[in-house]
Amino acid sequence: MDCEKYKKVFDENNGIVKLSDFTDAGYHNTVIDRLIREGKVIKLRAGFYEWQSEDVISDAVIINKLYPDAIICMDSALYFYDYTERAPGAFVK
Repeated sequence: MDCEKYKKVFDENNGIVKLSDFTDAGYHNTVIDRLIREGKVIKLRAGFYEWQSEDVISDAVIINKLYPDAIICMDSALYFYDYTERAPGAFVK
């Protein structure tokens, strides 16, 4: 399978795509299943997929894609912007 054309869709979306992004690009959703079986893509959660590569996708990009209305505040913001070394206690949905 020629994966470069599929990887291009992921690259255009910072390495993470929603299934609708992938199908809007003209590809069938069964292609995602094949890419998962081949180890090229992992499922983050229902409808969200990450291309596996040596480049590390930051947590901020993942959170932004999964929760576009999310706001980082208080302890999480201090930790994220390196104002503290103490990691926040828990992530609450």
